[in-house]
Amino acid sequence: MGFDVPADLVAAVARYAKEEGRVWLARLPQRVAAFAERWDLVVGPPFLPGGHASWTAPAGRQGTPGERDFDLA
Repeated sequence: MGFDVPADLVAAVARYAKEEGRVWLARLPQRVAAFAERWDLVVGPPFLPGGHASWTAPAGRQGTPGERDFDLA
């Protein structure tokens, strides 16, 4: 799974969350991958333009029609 972080989220974290936010962003790909594996999910690309306090993307179980949104902030 490639991992994209919307530019709006990166900018908001840099502006408001400082070092703690940079650490959160650095760990985000591994956290999303771990939850996806744990819950057997296929995670899509993030919603654009992106949020200011969370990374949000569509996710669903393999073979299940439709998708659900999971906010893994």
